[in-house]
Amino acid sequence: MNHEELMRLAIGVMAQCRAAPGDPMVGAVIAIDGEVIATAYRGETADQCGDIEHAEKTALSKVSSHNLSRATVYTTLEPCTRHVRRKPGESCTDRLVRMQVGKVVIGMLDPNQGVCGRGVLKLQEAGIEVALFPHELAMEIRRQNDSFIQAQLNPGISITYPADGAEFCGTDLDLKQATANAV
Repeated sequence: MNHEELMRLAIGVMAQCRAAPGDPMVGAVIAIDGEVIATAYRGETADQCGDIEHAEKTALSKVSSHNLSRATVYTTLEPCTRHVRRKPGESCTDRLVRMQVGKVVIGMLDPNQGVCGRGVLKLQEAGIEVALFPHELAMEIRRQNDSFIQAQLNPGISITYPADGAEFCGTDLDLKQATANAV
């Protein structure tokens, strides 16, 4: 597959997301020399707490035995950073750096101010080549993520509680760190 076909595939994979209003739809494709070795979308898998997993994390877990130095990761949204994750090293940007991918092609920057531009900078600092989808494909991604973009541009406080019978997977320490990081 060529570069444009791989970007379009990432958008197609993104369409499989069943995102709640205000959540992003994200697709990821990992390819080496034009051959697809993994695809994933946000919410394809969940962690032990039932939280949906990010597309890049899921795709990388499918190719953990590969040497990714020649791989290109096509992702429709800028990979998350430590600024929005509970634990150090858990962000998609950190995972991409650890896996030593050669290149990351991003559909749109994340409008979340905890991420916006920081993912790109971290990848570049690690020596990973970063490129962006062309304008027309980026606009297609933006249209499909309009409710997420609007939610990020008009933030409000939302307090959520676990469902009846569910347990909170975090700790008081996680809450203190999240509060400190938000300031």
